[in-house]
Amino acid sequence: MTRPFVFVNTLVALLLIAAVLPAQEAEFKKARKDFERAQKREEVEPRLDALRAMMRVADPEIADAIVEAIVEVSERIEDSEDKIKKTEEKIAEEIYKRVEKPKVNATQKREAMEKTKEKLAPEYKRIEDLQVLVASDLAVREALEKALPEAASAFATEEKEAAATMIATRLAKSKKGQASVHYARALGAIQHPAAKAALIEQAANSLYPSVRVVCLDSLLGYADDEAEGAGIRGLGDEHRQVRSAAIGLLRTIGSKLAVAAAIDSLEKAEGATKGELRALLKHLCKFDFNDNVTLWRRWWDENRQNFDGRGEYAGIPGHDRPPREGGPGAAGGGGGDAQGGTNFYGIETTSKNIVYVLDISGSMTNSMDGRTQPAPIEEQRIKKAVSELVRSISSLPGDATFNIVFYESQVYQWRDGMQAASKANKDAARDWANRVVANNQTNIYDALEMAFGFAGRGSYDKHYDVAVDTIFLLSDGSANQGRYTKNEDMLAGVARLNALAKITINAIAIGSDSGFMRQLAEQNRGQFVLVRN
Repeated sequence: MTRPFVFVNTLVALLLIAAVLPAQEAEFKKARKDFERAQKREEVEPRLDALRAMMRVADPEIADAIVEAIVEVSERIEDSEDKIKKTEEKIAEEIYKRVEKPKVNATQKREAMEKTKEKLAPEYKRIEDLQVLVASDLAVREALEKALPEAASAFATEEKEAAATMIATRLAKSKKGQASVHYARALGAIQHPAAKAALIEQAANSLYPSVRVVCLDSLLGYADDEAEGAGIRGLGDEHRQVRSAAIGLLRTIGSKLAVAAAIDSLEKAEGATKGELRALLKHLCKFDFNDNVTLWRRWWDENRQNFDGRGEYAGIPGHDRPPREGGPGAAGGGGGDAQGGTNFYGIETTSKNIVYVLDISGSMTNSMDGRTQPAPIEEQRIKKAVSELVRSISSLPGDATFNIVFYESQVYQWRDGMQAASKANKDAARDWANRVVANNQTNIYDALEMAFGFAGRGSYDKHYDVAVDTIFLLSDGSANQGRYTKNEDMLAGVARLNALAKITINAIAIGSDSGFMRQLAEQNRGQFVLVRN
């Protein structure tokens, strides 16, 4: 694979790098060495102090240092979590062998449990220490990921080409998916033609779908034909999340070229991609023929010459409203609901990989208007929500997959991983959902995190795909339990989880709108519904 932008700019970049004062080079080398030494510690503050000190010295290699640190701390987190899991399994085996398996009375079982816990004290302590280390490492990784684009974007104008070329070279040579993703993010923070050229090349040719996603997202800063061309090429990518990133780019910078490409792609699209393409065409054209490609082509043949503008400002001058019902642009002739789709609380989707995330906190026993607390069973919010859940699941096509997450103070999954939408599984899901009891408080973030877990953790693998297309989140109140409870923290956390997955999140608020649900849907390409009766 040739990368001409690297060779064209190498000489210029080397000259710029050579121009850095020797004193500054020495200062950065010392800061980087101190930073790398600090990252081996367990405490958070010394590691962050070393990061801040290194960032005060502008140098093209700073992105390289931060990316290496992100990869190292991620590997340590993964190792610690693996050790925790193995230790928990050992504890469970001992408890089963010494407490659960023997046929003893309740008194003997309590005594056996006490002795077993005493014997396993070192294992419990090991888990506790590892959990503390994981928490520290997670905090540091979050800080490193936030610092990376800040450091990459802080270069003076004359240093940007050198920095962009150096990072692009690292990206082209990287053999690790996670490192490649972060090099791409750093590259995206540098507004320079060399950075744009590298992003376009990697958006088309990177072996890693996650890198292609990041590059397409980063091209949002370049509203021109070259960036649009990268988005159009992305519509044909084999991975759904890359196509989603391409659609998101074209939504912002797409012109008449994007409209023609989207119509062509719609003809072959399936599942979530079909729904996203429909939304893209509606956004760009200010018309809606649903998934009726024949009508779209006819309309485009008649209007392409007058189409102008990009993204939000695209369209035909003087035609900013959808066609009237029954008129020449009506969505008749098969344009209505997409085949193989379903809906939940009126939100339609063509996705075939859905996770339903439902609130079962104590307030879900109230009536829909909230005036009766608790309400008779048939009038309770939980009863109506489960009924709608069962109806939606029953309508899933046979080639779909799904799962369910219920949450109150704790979070519960129906099954491990996504399940085929077979009749047996639909019946089992209905029976499980109908046994639910609403109680306790509201843990929204941890429930969403569990739903994202079903999507798969191989986000940096060159072969990965995301097993979830769509999440439906239902809640009747604000979060007061879980890792995050503030709206801004939850939104930021979901943004991190969804940066590569590109999962659509639809939000259904019961009773009242706190603002969080609406923002969550808007920021994750979903729809918001407020239900009061």
